[in-house]
Amino acid sequence: MGDARQKTILLAEQYQSEGDYDKALQLIRQYSQSLEKDEPEMLDREFNILLSQKDIAGAETLQQKIRAENVDKCEGNLAAARLEIAKGN
Repeated sequence: MGDARQKTILLAEQYQSEGDYDKALQLIRQYSQSLEKDEPEMLDREFNILLSQKDIAGAETLQQKIRAENVDKCEGNLAAARLEIAKGN
């Protein structure tokens, strides 16, 4: 899976640099669905894209998963704070 993971990361970064955030999200989500369990880096990348696109509802949903799986190693508090900043709070 290492090659597929690296390819996904590089291609998603390319799409982001071109401003095609929908394609980047689609690619990350497709890769993530092929895994048996969530990969923290992919969840973080997806969260970052959602925040950059001001998709607050999507980011809130993903933040709950980040909290439950402790992806940010802060019990979800870092993601929650970033979400609040994106909301303007």
